[in-house]
This record gives sequence, structure tokens and C-alpha cells, in this order.
Amino acid sequence: MPPELQATFAELLGNFSNYISYSLYEEVFLVFDKLLTLTGNMLSELILKKCIVALVDKYTLKNKAHKGSLTAFMVALFDLKVKKHSLDTQVDEMVDPEGMLQQKTCYFELMCDFCFFDNVDHMFSRKTSSGSELAQVQFRSSNDLHEINVDKLQFFIDSLALMNDYHIGLFTNLITHPNFKQLLLQLLDHKETQVRLKSHEILESLTAYFVQYCPSKTVYEFSNDKSAPKPNQVMDAEFISHERLYIS
Repeated sequence: MPPELQATFAELLGNFSNYISYSLYEEVFLVFDKLLTLTGNMLSELILKKCIVALVDKYTLKNKAHKGSLTAFMVALFDLKVKKHSLDTQVDEMVDPEGMLQQKTCYFELMCDFCFFDNVDHMFSRKTSSGSELAQVQFRSSNDLHEINVDKLQFFIDSLALMNDYHIGLFTNLITHPNFKQLLLQLLDHKETQVRLKSHEILESLTAYFVQYCPSKTVYEFSNDKSAPKPNQVMDAEFISHERLYIS
């Protein structure tokens, strides 16, 4: 599909996401799924945020169709790779006007920034970094904005459950992020029990992934080690990498 046409579908998806919360018909999710498929990897950071807020908003219709769209969108965040270059400079500027996507390899990383690393109540802004307003949070009360923050945390937690052995790089980048430990401790010290429980859920999801996909042993080759009975003998050795020690 031509990039220009994909960019058009991406714009339609962004505009359509503004009204998902106000729809009483489940067919809205069928349209959302189709637009997401047609958009492909032409998502912008702003449209990504609009889609997330639309899916987690408490006013959005919750049913089987919503759950299917939510899961499909989470999977797409892993599958869709950020397009580094385009044949059309104008299309690049439409999708990524500030060049934020050029620093990422996967849309999952953008989701982590929006739903976890930048998801702090007093930092939640009615405007994105590009200055464009998120229509879903206009005229919302402080309590509504707080609930959206909590729902975004849950979106982040649910996304972690979909990680598999192909996502070890994303897992490593997440837990070695310079702000990961600090933000997790802030959640643990939050005054609301609901938010504190989210931090435990995050640790539980990451620990489960670590146990399932990160082996506790590796094989080393001891070529000139005195402890090796024979030269070049391969031995099993207990191994704790920096990432594993960090999460512990």
C-alpha cells in the first residue's frame, strides 16, 4: 500500500479514536481494527496515545469486541516496527513531525513511555509534547484524569503479559531504563492502595517473564582457567547478568 494512503488511514484512525468513548455500538471496534490494519507502521506518537486513551477510557463500551480490539492493539505494538525512513519526506513529517519515532525500534517502547515512565498524575498534561491536544482528556475533571492514569498502568501491565521469548531485548531495555527503579518505588509509596497494587502486578509480570524466558545458567568455555580439568573444556556455570541482578 502506498505510504501516502497509509498516512491517510492513520489520520482517520486518530480522528476516529476521539469518538470511541462516546459510542454505544460495538461495531465501533470493528472499524477501529480495520483502520489499524490499514495504517500499518505509519502510526504517529500522537495517534498511538489517542488509541490507548480511547481503549482504556472508563466511558468506552466494555464487551467482547472491546477486549478483542484491546488485545489486537497490544499485539500490534510488538509486531509493528517503527519505520525509520520513507521515500516521501512529506509523509515522514506527517507521521513523525518531531522525529521522536526515529529514536525507537518498536511501538511498544512508545507505549511504555506514555503508560509508565511519563504516566505521573502531576505530570499528565492535556497536551502532548507536540502541543496538540488529546481530545479525550479535554474538559475532564482531575479525578477522571487520575483514573485514566491508573487505567494506562493496567494497559502497560496487560501488555507485559503478552511478551514472549522474542522480546528479551525489549524486556532488557525496560528494566535497565534509568528511571525504571525510581518510578517503581514511587508507585510503591503512593498514597492509594490501588496504585500500590499496580506496582506489585508489574513486578509479578516481569518476574514471571524472567523465570520463564531468562535461563539461570549459561555455558562458558574455560580455555586458560586453572579450575578447568582440561584445556578448552566446556562447563556449566551459574550466571547472573546485569539485567537479572538489577531486577532482583
